[in-house]
Amino acid sequence: AVLAINGCGSSWTEKKHLLLRMDVERASTSLLHGDRPGPLGVGLWRSSLKPIPNPPWAPRRDFASLTGGKSASGWRNLWVLGGDSGKPMSDTWRSVDGGASWELVKTGPHWTPRSRLSVCGAATDPKQATSSSKPIGIMYVVGGQTYSGLLCDVWASDTAGRSWHRMTEQAHFGPRCDVALAVVPPDPMGLVVAGGISVDYHRDVWLSRDAGETFSAVDVPALLPACFTLVQLPPDLLCAARSPVHGQLVFWKLKVVRNPQDDMSASSLTNSAVIEVLDENIDDYDPNLGGHILAPPRLSIDVELKVALSWDSRLCCLVAQKLTGGSTQAHALTEVSAQTQGSDTHILCDMDAANVGWEFMRHGRVWVLAGEGRGAWASDRKRFREHERFIRLLGMRLAQTHGIPWELWMGRVRPMLLPFRLQQNTKPRAFTKVSCLSSWRVIHRPRVAVREQPSTSAKIVGVEQFGSVVKPLEIRDGWLRVECGGQGQCGWMLIDGASLGLGLLLER
Repeated sequence: AVLAINGCGSSWTEKKHLLLRMDVERASTSLLHGDRPGPLGVGLWRSSLKPIPNPPWAPRRDFASLTGGKSASGWRNLWVLGGDSGKPMSDTWRSVDGGASWELVKTGPHWTPRSRLSVCGAATDPKQATSSSKPIGIMYVVGGQTYSGLLCDVWASDTAGRSWHRMTEQAHFGPRCDVALAVVPPDPMGLVVAGGISVDYHRDVWLSRDAGETFSAVDVPALLPACFTLVQLPPDLLCAARSPVHGQLVFWKLKVVRNPQDDMSASSLTNSAVIEVLDENIDDYDPNLGGHILAPPRLSIDVELKVALSWDSRLCCLVAQKLTGGSTQAHALTEVSAQTQGSDTHILCDMDAANVGWEFMRHGRVWVLAGEGRGAWASDRKRFREHERFIRLLGMRLAQTHGIPWELWMGRVRPMLLPFRLQQNTKPRAFTKVSCLSSWRVIHRPRVAVREQPSTSAKIVGVEQFGSVVKPLEIRDGWLRVECGGQGQCGWMLIDGASLGLGLLLER
């Protein structure tokens, strides 16, 4: 279904009574799949949703979900924490293969069982890391609800959930659940806790500069809405709340003021914040709206496209909305709708800003988790394959017409446009010394480079065309040392180009 809202010049009050026209197309589960491919490498999540195995942590409700970090398989980690499966839970589940399987994370002493908890995570920029310091990633758990009441403790983990530290047992903001939680980029030590629900809807903002040990109130000049969510929108935070128009969100930018003389660390943050409106039609938005809202919205964002992804539980559709106003698109997915009716559906996207500087982890995928774990879906790789096919064809044409080396195009240009193709369920090929005695054939078209050193960044000293046979002198770490040039000169040829998205280059 396509939901189009023009509404230029109309107020939010008028939009309350606007009859939305929807044209439902039940024949396809296509997710924002346009006719034109658009910019290369952008919006790769615009592909069909495919069901993935039901997770073993289901059924449960009021759980927290998170995506971030890079797993051993190359995909982003997916986490599910806490929730209620008939009783409050305190377990942590992680998926390293895009939701195809889940494992229970073994943890030491950690937070008590709870539901309606809030989690977030962030990491330092790996580009700023040195030989003596590695990137730091922190996950946070704040507040929640138990049988005995509401909580106001703060827990942090810098070991991907395997060990936890209680930063404070009684935070100054008091007991509450469904709080808005986010790290102020780029320092994961700067934590913002805002909003939430206890006996009333909270609209305050609290800041910690020491990973949740201490908090101070932040002076915000405008009245924040009831039941809002915070997510990273570098270098600031995005504040989102439900609008009077069902299925739409309202956006603000929350900027915590920094000391101009300091760096970008958490210690430079002050107790003042500025609110910037991102929607031009928000002038008469009623901040007191929310008496009938039971929980803040769940959303994820595509930083490159400046698009927010959320779920409309009443119409059972995925909503893609521009952060700066404009048209909103809602997509009814027949295979998903029946299992998400009235549920608090979670939307996760690896194109968000959860890890500033880790852009190489963005593979263009979106995940939909039903609020009670009754189903899970993930976008397939169709759009990625279309973009990759076009890039390969373009590289072949440039090699023929302009002499641009194929290895340079695929080894240097392609990684800047698309993420690496992940080789799932495969093990690295092991080559023994006996393999060196055999001849190897070039099976990659149109040629394979011979390099001065066994490195993809080394100088190219020659090439071997498709179909040619080489006799190796040595094999080392997946590289063959061969003669080239006929004058006793030697070079190195890569055997398997999977890390460059090329597949197998040579075979014995």
